[in-house]
Amino acid sequence: CIKAANFSKNEVPTSIISVYKTYENYVAAMYYNAGVIYRNQNKRFDEVRIYQKILETTPDHSRTHLSLGFAYYSGEGISMNKYKAYEHWNIAAKQGDEGAQMALYLLCNESPWACK
Repeated sequence: CIKAANFSKNEVPTSIISVYKTYENYVAAMYYNAGVIYRNQNKRFDEVRIYQKILETTPDHSRTHLSLGFAYYSGEGISMNKYKAYEHWNIAAKQGDEGAQMALYLLCNESPWACK
């Protein structure tokens, strides 16, 4: 996945880019898949590092915000920080992500101080 994400725009067939709508979305999806692989291998630090890399180029990638929110909430791969979990889930929730909306609901009921 990481190798695929590092292909230049000219190396990716236009038919594949059209599925993702933009080259940037394609790259974000490939990196996101790598993050999921790291999670499945229990390499949480690497997973978080990949997600942070995605947000450098695609700051509105809702699935990445959802996943980073869970990392900050649980403290797996990064220091636990419920404020940051709230921030990431809030971004994803505003984009209509139902998982983030549920996570926010639970977080704000459990730890209202974390929800601004």
